[in-house]
Amino acid sequence: MQNGTSLRSGDMNDPKSGITAAEVMLQLDRIVHNQQFERADRSKAILSFVVAEMLAGRSDRIKAYTIATLVLNRDADFDPQVNPIVRMEAGQLRRRLDRYYATDGAEDDLVIAVPKGGYVPSFSRRKLKSNDVPNGKMTPSGQPGVPALWRRIGARLFPDGSTRLAGIGILAAVPAAVVAMLMINGPARTAETWSSDIPRILVVPFLSTDRTAEADIAAGLHEEIKHYLLRYDMVQLAADTQAGNSVQPGSYLVLSGTVRSSEGRTRVAIRLANPVTDTLAWSDAIEHQEVGEPVFDIQHMLAAQVAAAAAAPYGGVSQVTFSPELPAQLGNGVYTCRFFTFKYRLTTSLQALRQARDCLERNRMEEPDRSEILALSSLVFLDAVKLFPGATDEEKAAALMAARDAARKAVDLAPRSPTALQALAAVDLFEGRLDEAAALLRFGLSLTPEDPELLASLGLVLGASGDWSQTAALTETAVTRTVLPPGWYKLVSAASDYARRNYESALRNAERADMRDSPLAKYFMVAALTNLNRQDEAQHLAEQIASGERSFGGDAAARDLKSFGFPASLASAVGDRISKLIGQRDVSALAPDRKAEQPRFTQSD
Repeated sequence: MQNGTSLRSGDMNDPKSGITAAEVMLQLDRIVHNQQFERADRSKAILSFVVAEMLAGRSDRIKAYTIATLVLNRDADFDPQVNPIVRMEAGQLRRRLDRYYATDGAEDDLVIAVPKGGYVPSFSRRKLKSNDVPNGKMTPSGQPGVPALWRRIGARLFPDGSTRLAGIGILAAVPAAVVAMLMINGPARTAETWSSDIPRILVVPFLSTDRTAEADIAAGLHEEIKHYLLRYDMVQLAADTQAGNSVQPGSYLVLSGTVRSSEGRTRVAIRLANPVTDTLAWSDAIEHQEVGEPVFDIQHMLAAQVAAAAAAPYGGVSQVTFSPELPAQLGNGVYTCRFFTFKYRLTTSLQALRQARDCLERNRMEEPDRSEILALSSLVFLDAVKLFPGATDEEKAAALMAARDAARKAVDLAPRSPTALQALAAVDLFEGRLDEAAALLRFGLSLTPEDPELLASLGLVLGASGDWSQTAALTETAVTRTVLPPGWYKLVSAASDYARRNYESALRNAERADMRDSPLAKYFMVAALTNLNRQDEAQHLAEQIASGERSFGGDAAARDLKSFGFPASLASAVGDRISKLIGQRDVSALAPDRKAEQPRFTQSD
């Protein structure tokens, strides 16, 4: 069909193909959001399904029967020899793809096709650009002194004197360990090895009253929930009924629920129970306003929300499994690393960031080809300079390179991992590739529709492109999906309010953004107060910030907010307000002993 490399099932890791899973996902997003597929829900659903199945290595499942039952909602007794619906829809899909590549997609490098005679997609490249890098791996691009830069940023951010890895912190260790780790395709670890420290969930059938509508929704709902739970990184499903301690490897939690309906609303009460102690460990409720929707559609929506409430970051499983202290029961496995990573993202705590760094250092040496470790490491690399400002441009470049390599490798290894997709999207945002970042996050949300981390991340990306209304809607949804939302969710909400000149709301959200060791939310507080003509309060807060930070001023605020991912126009507007407040006064002089101090990681911490 096209000149160039063709990629079929089983070839995703073939370096000769030059096509990565991340590229395929971006191209898929570009296609399904094109006008040629407007109101073509079935074509979009079929294309998304067959591509996702192939990327997951399940091309053998891409058959007429599975498409009919899993995508087109046909009954289990569907017979493709009698009912031609799949062949007809596949023909429509092929025609839409042909029109797309003949018009809006005429310049696209990557071609997704569904060849006649089957439903397994093929991927081919029309032309290779001279600067393309196979497998999505980025080379240093001739940047001089990268190892030295990594050592500098590591020494500044992690000068703890640790003996691990020759006393070098996580960023400084990149040249000696991480780069080698990223380039090695060692033998794959078994699922048993990888999952030994991950909580398991046993999903049991949901109950309902005798009402027909409720019974129809409850019937099979637990199977739909399993379907969505399997898409999350850090939970696995238990297939047995042998009870065990819910915090010990090899045991599980029991997820159950009840369905009730009244006045056009359906309410699903969900709970996690410890089968050993026979105690209720966590509960929540999901509601849906019905408007004559098919039962299958209601089940899909409810199942996605239940799975997110239980398995997404800050969800029920993490609340049950972890106490505020280090969970010694789970040792130092990847699940513990994930706990510390999302703990510092929840509180913006430098101490938690240090704990995540140490945990990831240990685990990445043991499992260098594990997607979760790579993705979490990528987040740590970027967050070290985004959430805790003060890095130089060279240090930011070094952190970015480390984050980029880790995130791309993570997506190559697990193209459907929400954490890997979030990490790569964060890299794209940092580098200004907003469309690519949005495409990755939308793909992630097509897999885990209610994941609050993906919702808030997409909100940040859309805010960077100026769509603040969508930012507000997405971040508000992310906040409602978590009992204790991370401070950076509220930070993005404050930015959205400020950009739309809703300064009262911006102030409230910034005040509620618990960002313990980061000044980012305080910048919006000061700027909002000045816009509300509360100059004395703004001045007092500015002095408080200056007394606890290395420096404070409009230029620093604008630089830090832009580095986090906010557009330059918004960052400059906040910085200008702070500059006008400070005037000629050197507020940083209030803390002369801190003049040269940056957030540091010490051994005593």
